Amino acid sequence: MVYVTGETTVIWQAFPESAETARWDTGPYWSFPISFSPDGRYVVLGGYSPDQLGNVLFVLARPES
Repeated sequence: MVYVTGETTVIWQAFPESAETARWDTGPYWSFPISFSPDGRYVVLGGYSPDQLGNVLFVLARPES
């Protein structure tokens, strides 16, 4: 499970245990999850700057167990 808190902190949690397995900061970009890869190893997030002058795409890898 992946979610964003505080607009820029991305948290990846194990399911159903809810144990945090990774955390990223998307810097000046507010982010939102879009989709997982078919194999579940990656998550794609969109990001935009608060002034809406820039957009980015993040591809984050699931941490290895």
